[in-house]
Formats: sequence, C-alpha cells, structure tokens
Amino acid sequence: TGTASVNALGPLRVFGDFQMSGGVFNAGPSTQTFQGSFSQTGGTFQPGTGEIDITGWGGSTIAVVSATHFNNLRVNKSLGASAELRLDSALTVDGNLSITSSGGPTLTVVPGPYEHVLSGDFTVGSVGVAISSGVFSFSFT
Repeated sequence: TGTASVNALGPLRVFGDFQMSGGVFNAGPSTQTFQGSFSQTGGTFQPGTGEIDITGWGGSTIAVVSATHFNNLRVNKSLGASAELRLDSALTVDGNLSITSSGGPTLTVVPGPYEHVLSGDFTVGSVGVAISSGVFSFSFT
C-alpha cells in the first residue's frame, strides 16, 4: 500500500495477500505469484507482458478497480477443503485466463454480477472446479 512506484524486473513471490491502495505497480515481463488474495482499491496496476499467478491454500478474492487489466491470469489453488474464488469486480484479461485446483474437493468460482472480458483462451480444470452463474465475454481478434 502507499504511493510508491514499483517495477518488477524479475519474478516476485508474495506469501500472502497483495493489497494495493495507491501508487504504481508494473508487473513487468515475468510471472508474479501471490499466495492469497489480490486486492486493488486505488493506484495503477500495469500488467506488463508476464503472468499473474494466484496460488496457495484455500479460497481467494480478486478485486480490482475498473480500469485494471491483466495480461495473463492463472489461478491454481491447492485445497484442503472446499473453497471459493470470489471475483468482486469486473476482470479484463488481455491474454489467457486459467482456473485450476488440486488436492481438495471443489474450488467454486463466484463471478459476481459483473461482465468479465477475456481476449485469450479460457481454461478451467477438468476436476475440482465449479463456476456459479455469471457472464464471461470473449473478445476475438
């Protein structure tokens, strides 16, 4: 949190939740891994050309301000029990979106009342992932 500018020049691994309330975060060309939830209430998130990975045990929430885009977004949760991936705002993914789980009964994706825009491939794991009702729009070029 704060008003600093951060440019990720290589891969980062955050052991916990990512919370951004101001400043600028440029994800750069590498894979950035967050083992918890991803929350942006302010500031500017620049997706770079790499991938954002949401990993770790249990449920997560992804909440971003409306202008935020992801280049590629991968959610891979290791579950000890049923958990939810809550999308608490509209997502725009300019590349690929992948949602998978392992090691547990079910990861339920709760898209919320938002329209999520995907420009690349949408991959959902064949085991342990359920999507509740919501709208995903696909943009093909």
